[in-house]
Amino acid sequence: MGGTHPGGAETARLNLARQRELYGEVLADRVRRLLVAFDLSQTQLASVVGISPTMLSQVVNGRRQKIANPAVLARMTLLERRAVGADAGRRAAVLEEVRATSVPEAVEQAGDADRVVVSALRAELAGEDLQACAEAVRPLSPALAELLEQAAR
Repeated sequence: MGGTHPGGAETARLNLARQRELYGEVLADRVRRLLVAFDLSQTQLASVVGISPTMLSQVVNGRRQKIANPAVLARMTLLERRAVGADAGRRAAVLEEVRATSVPEAVEQAGDADRVVVSALRAELAGEDLQACAEAVRPLSPALAELLEQAAR
C-alpha cells in the first residue's frame, strides 16, 4: 500500500465529506484557487495564512478535517476576497497585507467583506432572484452560493 494504512483512504473520504459540510466545498478547491490567483506554492500560501506547510497539506489531502485556527481561515477568506482585484502588480502587496493582519483584524475584515457584499447584492436583486443565482452558481463556487443565500434571507 505504499506508505498508507488500510483505513487511510476511508478516513480521507470522511474528512473531505466533513469539509464539504463545514465549508461548502473541500479545502483543496479553495487552496487551489488561491495558488492560481496569487501564483504561489502551497508552502508560500501556508506562510501567508499562518499555518505550517505540513498542516495545510494534511487538510488539502483529507488527512485532517478542518483548520482549527480561526485566523488562518479568516486570512484565507481575505485572500479570496482580495484575489478579485489583485492584478499581477498588486499580488505581492496583498499577500504582505494579509500576512501582517492580526487575528482580530483578519476575523473582522473577513466578516466586514461579507457584509459589504451581502448589502450590495440585496441592493441589486430581490430575494428570490438571489436564491436562484445561488443555486445556479453552487456547482462552481459553494462559497459564493453561500453569500448569495445570505443576501436572499
